[in-house]
Amino acid sequence: MATYCTYESTFIAVKDAAPPRRVSLSAPPSGDRPQVGETRAARNYVKNLEHRAEQLHAERPPTPDGAQEIQAEEPAPVLAIKQEEQPSTVKADAATLPSKGSYGHPELCRKPCLFLRYGNCPNGVLCEYCHVPHSSRAVKLDKRQRDSLKELSESALLGLLLPHLNARVSTLNLPQGAADTVGLMEQHLASLPHEAEGHSMAAWKLNQLNRLLKQMSFMRLIRLAPCSDEGEIKEALIRLQAGKASTQGED
Repeated sequence: MATYCTYESTFIAVKDAAPPRRVSLSAPPSGDRPQVGETRAARNYVKNLEHRAEQLHAERPPTPDGAQEIQAEEPAPVLAIKQEEQPSTVKADAATLPSKGSYGHPELCRKPCLFLRYGNCPNGVLCEYCHVPHSSRAVKLDKRQRDSLKELSESALLGLLLPHLNARVSTLNLPQGAADTVGLMEQHLASLPHEAEGHSMAAWKLNQLNRLLKQMSFMRLIRLAPCSDEGEIKEALIRLQAGKASTQGED
């Protein structure tokens, strides 16, 4: 059955029968509603759609039977985004050599150098940030998890962190200064006043925190403890990240 399009009440309608003939072709009286002109223009546009569709169908080249009428599009140009290079592809130039902040990568190093990530670092080997590519993004706690740690007392927080720190010292080939720093933190924990009751935390929260802490680097774990920025522990961390021997001596 033949169909045609028509414009009715701001919508395009498809009807099955042929449009009825107008009884009167006289123009409406002037000064009538202002919407009449807009409606007539819209109806003319709809009629042109049918004519335009027939033209496009006639211009379309024939396709083989069963073939899809889909043209292969040219691949869109991809912006060249400089990504972090893997260790196997790093060029051995001055800007990619280990810097001062790269010592102990990936457990003891400082944050990745942003200059090197987006180009070349002007400080070279003297840069205080890490110049060695990091294979994965650093594990970080979200706001709720950080708030959960803040609610813990210092002794409870150290009791949560120290098992993870000792595990990394025992399983990784870290300098002696790392074990000495953990020892100082254990001494600090022993010096804290005894608490009758520790801060209670939901089991699911504790399990979630332990899963994340297990994936953190040695230095990120230590930085979660407030005592890492105090006294002997702070000095031990400075020596550790600078690659200096521990004052307690090496084995």
